[in-house]
Amino acid sequence: MTDAARRNVDLRQMLSDRRRAVEDDVQSRLRHGRADRTSGVGEDLEHSDADVQDRLDFSLLQMRAETLAHIDEALRRLDAGKYVAW
Repeated sequence: MTDAARRNVDLRQMLSDRRRAVEDDVQSRLRHGRADRTSGVGEDLEHSDADVQDRLDFSLLQMRAETLAHIDEALRRLDAGKYVAW
């Protein structure tokens, strides 16, 4: 196996591992978020804090989704032989 081929194999493994970790994190956050929403009614301040936390969680999930899209694109370029490592 050439050095370039070995690097591609290693890169594919790293990207796949990272993708799996991000997916696991997203799934965990979604499950955790649904469990939190089923808890009882609290005071207005608690609702306000929960709203802020929900917005932060949503933003984080959006960033994770973007990360997954970037990883998927990198894997597609790698498969097509067009991946350029900087």
